Amino acid sequence: MSVNLDAIPDKAPRPVRPITLRWLLFLIACLVTGAITTLWFWKETRSGSVFWYSFFVFPFSFWLLCFGIRRLGYQCQQVWADGWDRECQAIREREIRRGQRSARLIFTHASTPAGHDVTQLPVTLQEKSVLMSQGTLQDQDEVIQYARLSAELPAAKHFMMARDLLLADVLPLMAALPSHWRRYCSIQLNVSESDVRIPEISLPNMLTCPGQGLAVLDNWLDIDPASPSVLIIIAADVQDIPLNITGEAVVALMFSNHPLPEETELVIVHRPHREPVMRTSVLIERALLWAKQAADNIHNGWLTGWGTSTDSVWSTAIEQQGLLLKDGETSWLLEKSFGDTGYAAPWLALICASEQARQEQTAQLYAHKTRADQLWGGVITPSLSGKQEIS
Repeated sequence: MSVNLDAIPDKAPRPVRPITLRWLLFLIACLVTGAITTLWFWKETRSGSVFWYSFFVFPFSFWLLCFGIRRLGYQCQQVWADGWDRECQAIREREIRRGQRSARLIFTHASTPAGHDVTQLPVTLQEKSVLMSQGTLQDQDEVIQYARLSAELPAAKHFMMARDLLLADVLPLMAALPSHWRRYCSIQLNVSESDVRIPEISLPNMLTCPGQGLAVLDNWLDIDPASPSVLIIIAADVQDIPLNITGEAVVALMFSNHPLPEETELVIVHRPHREPVMRTSVLIERALLWAKQAADNIHNGWLTGWGTSTDSVWSTAIEQQGLLLKDGETSWLLEKSFGDTGYAAPWLALICASEQARQEQTAQLYAHKTRADQLWGGVITPSLSGKQEIS
């Protein structure tokens, strides 16, 4: 589940110390009241221990008892507040450590209208190449822009070709994993079957990881992090009847939470964070915290879900967080080139960011806006040197 630091209670209000002047005035009032009361009701000789006890000791003892109770209450409140603060701080530190869990990205595959070479995906965006072409739907006059994987083949057939390509890469990697490693997968498909029945993607000895989109990665990071495991994502959006400003893509990624016997990791993918779109500034702040990165370390942003232009909320958020990202120069909207690739969109943005991080050895920010106005975002950093475990 997502890390929510806002759900952690605030520090307890500090108790008010006893005010010295107020208690001195109360002491004088007690002494004067005790003296007047004793003189008024005392009928015998005004001498002896009983008289002076009533005159002075009893009022002073009464004041001392009240002051002691007040002081004891203050100390108890102080101890309770300190304990509350320590517990809240411990929870916050524990949740931050959980938020700072990350994964090694060890494999990527992407079939897009630009081809199958993932190293060229960032270049496609940076060169502002538009892969969408104009066309009209059958029996309709509406002109739409759509980035198709293949104009000759039906969606289902082209998906199966792309699926065979990625499985040819994924299956050997799985076979090379140590036997005690757990294998999780999430298959997210939106493919038109048309006249071709699509066989199910079957991966041996796989456990299903719950969630949809980047929530899968977020959930997997919390599944027994002490035990070695991998997460395989296969996502595709291939349609016979497209919508305007949409595109087709088939992607696959493999993550690991422990070092593999061979150094195969490409980059480090830090936990993605989710916030409502109106809290974009908070999302960027948390994404930087999870990655332990300063704002000026982020060199590029890779965005999807906004369409062909971002809104003022995003622009304001990056200014508030001090990010030096400019649309079309260091910040890239995937829809401008690839169109809206549906289930594949967040993973395509993650692949673009990971390739740029690997090639430039710099930190990258990626973000995906869902149709429910929820925003997912995270940071990708270059691979660590050595085989140290990622917690």
